[in-house]
Amino acid sequence: MIALAFDTPLALFALALALPLIALFLLRRKRRDELVSSTMLWQRALKETLARSPFRKPSEWLSLLLMLTALVAAVLGGAGLRLGSGGAGRALVLVIDVSASMATKHDGASRMEIALRKANEAVDALKEGDEVTLISAGSTPSVLAHATRDRPEVRRILSDVRALPIECDMRSAMALAIAEAQDGAAIVVLSDFCQPERDWNDLERFNAPVTLVRCGEPSTNAGITHAAVFADEGGVSLLARVAGSGKRTLALYVDDQLSDARDVSLGEDETSVVFSVQQPPEKAGVFKRAKLKLEPGDEFETDDVAYIALGRTDPPRVLHVGAPDPFISRLEAAVPGLIVHHGAPADSSFDLAIITEPTTSVPNARREFYFGCAPPESGITVSGEIAQPEIADWEGANPTLRGVGVENLLFAKAALMTVPARARILVSAREGPLLLELSKDNRGIYVWACGINDSNLVLRPAFPVLMRNLLGNAIHRIAGSAQPCGSDLVFPIPKLSGETSCTIEMPQGRRRTASMMAGEAFVQRAPLEPGFYAITSGNTKLMETGAALNSRAETQLKAIEPRQKPTEVEYVSANDWRLERPVWRWCAAIALIAMLVEIALWIKSQRARARTADRQLTTT
Repeated sequence: MIALAFDTPLALFALALALPLIALFLLRRKRRDELVSSTMLWQRALKETLARSPFRKPSEWLSLLLMLTALVAAVLGGAGLRLGSGGAGRALVLVIDVSASMATKHDGASRMEIALRKANEAVDALKEGDEVTLISAGSTPSVLAHATRDRPEVRRILSDVRALPIECDMRSAMALAIAEAQDGAAIVVLSDFCQPERDWNDLERFNAPVTLVRCGEPSTNAGITHAAVFADEGGVSLLARVAGSGKRTLALYVDDQLSDARDVSLGEDETSVVFSVQQPPEKAGVFKRAKLKLEPGDEFETDDVAYIALGRTDPPRVLHVGAPDPFISRLEAAVPGLIVHHGAPADSSFDLAIITEPTTSVPNARREFYFGCAPPESGITVSGEIAQPEIADWEGANPTLRGVGVENLLFAKAALMTVPARARILVSAREGPLLLELSKDNRGIYVWACGINDSNLVLRPAFPVLMRNLLGNAIHRIAGSAQPCGSDLVFPIPKLSGETSCTIEMPQGRRRTASMMAGEAFVQRAPLEPGFYAITSGNTKLMETGAALNSRAETQLKAIEPRQKPTEVEYVSANDWRLERPVWRWCAAIALIAMLVEIALWIKSQRARARTADRQLTTT
């Protein structure tokens, strides 16, 4: 069924001009007096005219028809006639892609702006009784408006829709659209179709008419897809991955100052670039802001920048369980930043626990090192003693023993231990293991068979080196936080007593404050705006992180035309699509053609009359 709509319905009153036009046509013409030499010929012509049909000539009626056609076409064109399918009570499901690639600009307008303009045109074309459903196709599709007839409310919702720094799950969005499309509702998808082709594998199973409207034109792109920070004895490094095509310059800014820049040539695979970060933060709670920027920029700006917060977390914490020992205390001087606690404070966790005497409780530590005693609940038992053991073998390539030099160690005595099968022996004597490793409940457990005074381990530089190896990344504690915009920002509140008031500072100067209890988590739901996020409690900055798109899918995917689509699916560009097509140009063309034909007929009739008059004068 064809539906008609008008931009200016009041212009239709101009059709009333057809009545005076018809009346003028039917009225008898006023004859004028002419002086002639004889009326004989005119009387003969009058008799011939009266003998003919009482009706006007067909050419005269054709003239009236042409004039009426020109009038109607001109009025309909001026009223803004639009044609569409269906009548009152239609249902329309609009699916709008809100993924990051929709921010790509073409000729000054983004793909999202094109999509929203088309969506508003479709809403304007709806009539009383029509229903529309709005679905946003992001990483998690959602229904913005369900089968509503409130067109002003739909326009208000559309005004809030924008491209987000997230990926698009079009497969789920189309499944949701099909579920919403009831009783023959039409589905219109507004997207750049930068989705994996697998998202359209079920296209031929659609049971509703579908129109795929491509917003924007295909374009080349390059962007940052990954950023991470690594720290070791050699310093702090920032790893970036770039994908796309062409040649670009990747620049690193630290606290808004240019630190380094590299030229990159991009191809089919991602290109990795490593930067050395100079002068990283030296204290816990102090952060530096690093920004990666791809230059020159392109039409898709969202993936040209990545934000990374560099910070030093708490210094490494070591727990000593046992009688005070000067060699343990000296570790603070040997390992910069190290803090040794004697006795475990309540509700505290540690990076390493050094146990020098038997204990029945399991310390709250990431790693445990036992001197001459068996860990509780580990399956290790002491069954005897080894006098003056000699090293027979060791795993020199094991990271725990890196730089220790166990071949220079001497032993007075060692415990003879029975170990479970899952334990790994790192250093052994002929009689039994001297250093073993096992894991339990995500804890690394290390057992040295000698007491702290039964070998020269603590007297040699090997001891602080061994402790550094056990502490691992806790020594460097430089973290680079680069949060994907498509995931939630979660910050666990430290186990402090009572209630904690936390404030999150977000890009664009926005802030959010919440009161949290110890053990809870401060959560900022996705999608996140690209930029830096800082969480503070009072005057103390607890954490800072950067958020960026970091999506290889959005950066590398090219626009595709869904294949194997059924006949009821139409794939068109935004420039060619209208929910109701305006036909004023056709009306103007019809009116012009009708007037030209009428003028041609009038000229022909005038010439015919002139020839007739000439013949009559010749006969006379």
